[in-house]
Amino acid sequence: MSIQKKDFPELMGTVSRQKASIEPGKLADLVVKAEDPFKTEPLSLHKVAVERTMVGGQWVYES
Repeated sequence: MSIQKKDFPELMGTVSRQKASIEPGKLADLVVKAEDPFKTEPLSLHKVAVERTMVGGQWVYES
């Protein structure tokens, strides 16, 4: 447990440098939906089709 506590801040620094904003060189996890979620009724959001999914900066699903 002491190792985890010691390494945690360093690990979080590494993660925050790779994620948390969209810019070249950073990893990306995102989903492209078929409709604008802000124009969709909240109770219908689960019905909106997923067109593409990116994980770690790589496209892993395309419809």
